[in-house]
Amino acid sequence: MNNWYEASIKSLIEEYFKAHGFNLTFDSSLYWDVAVENWLKNIPVESHKQFLEVSKDARSYAFNKKYGAYEYATDYRSVCPNWNSIILNEIVRLLGPLDGKKVIAVGANNGSELAIIFEKYFNTMSFDVVEISEDACKKGKELFPHMDFHCASMDEAELKEGAYDIFISLRAAYCAGNNLDFIAEKAYRSVKPGGVILFSISNGYIDVSNGAYTPIKGVYNPENNACNESETALNLGWMKESMLLHGCKEVSVVDAESEILLISKK
Repeated sequence: MNNWYEASIKSLIEEYFKAHGFNLTFDSSLYWDVAVENWLKNIPVESHKQFLEVSKDARSYAFNKKYGAYEYATDYRSVCPNWNSIILNEIVRLLGPLDGKKVIAVGANNGSELAIIFEKYFNTMSFDVVEISEDACKKGKELFPHMDFHCASMDEAELKEGAYDIFISLRAAYCAGNNLDFIAEKAYRSVKPGGVILFSISNGYIDVSNGAYTPIKGVYNPENNACNESETALNLGWMKESMLLHGCKEVSVVDAESEILLISKK
């Protein structure tokens, strides 16, 4: 049995390019637009149009294949009993009761995590979801008809300015070429004065090697096949820096067991 994270977005993007005639290596530490610019320098001009069309679909293919039918049974949150209550309590601490609040959730898959976190207030709140996986969006629309799903990359999606009480993006913003600066800026602009901006960084996986289910701490780095808490710290630093650079005055760091929260009030 293979670990789900070993079929990384990096490897799936490279798989898609190869299937369409481009044998490329994706440096997942680069923002996607920078990676595309670098690739173009070594591709014949006459192939640029074809390459740009392929690159436009490559990330969508990768995220759809990896997360379109995501298996929550082997998600690290399954061994972290308080993750959802920690997240909810942090938001309520800043906003008070959440009845009637408007949420923009970015990279939220089919919306199941939102239903779990906001269970107490769920039916009174409104949700817009930006998710790159077409299959996840389709499933979300079936599960949660009152959520509004938009299938798009989070660093390309246009968010309504000053329209939301809560911006939330869990275990997603730092993944595979997403432009953290674009995302952090959109997040800050999307919330009302006094609204909450919340990101999180993964801090664990379930290792299923040899058929055993073993919790391990850290973020998986496909560039060196490392999975440890030093990778968590690196991503945490990058995300916090982007938040502070694009409007957030203070950013609190909270351990939510399955992930590390970065939370700020506008």
